Amino acid sequence: MGYLTSVTVIVETAPPTSDAELTTQLSGIGGAVVGFSTDGVAHVQLPLARASELDGLGGVARAGFDGDKSYLLGHDTKANSKLDRYLAELIDYLRAAPVIVQTTDGLTDADAARIQGYGGVIKDNLSIINAYSASLPLARLKDLAAWDRVKQISYNQTLFPS
Repeated sequence: MGYLTSVTVIVETAPPTSDAELTTQLSGIGGAVVGFSTDGVAHVQLPLARASELDGLGGVARAGFDGDKSYLLGHDTKANSKLDRYLAELIDYLRAAPVIVQTTDGLTDADAARIQGYGGVIKDNLSIINAYSASLPLARLKDLAAWDRVKQISYNQTLFPS
């Protein structure tokens, strides 16, 4: 299974930014302009880990997924965001994951301290199965899995009856 490491986005240029200026700004965050449309929109290939930095570029009016121009209708996730709601949700999702961590003997103070130290948050104690639910940055999942107290880490998802 491959990992999503880059994303193609459409970027509406903020006036009076030229195509050359936008290209320079995007290259500063690892992006590359694939092409410009006649409607003033740039198609950009960008490392997913740097996509949130679009919000800080002066040459960007708005950004969204390639092929989804709903951002032009003002569907922002927050008042001053340049990122469309889908791109912002993807970035948030890829930063942290909801997980269930099963341990040898359930949630302890050491577990809580480790999760907090990793930048995560304990959600619920699932003592009946010697586990807890948490939100944890993806970059720290392998570190947690290497801890000898941890028996299993699962994605915390809603289950539906079949």
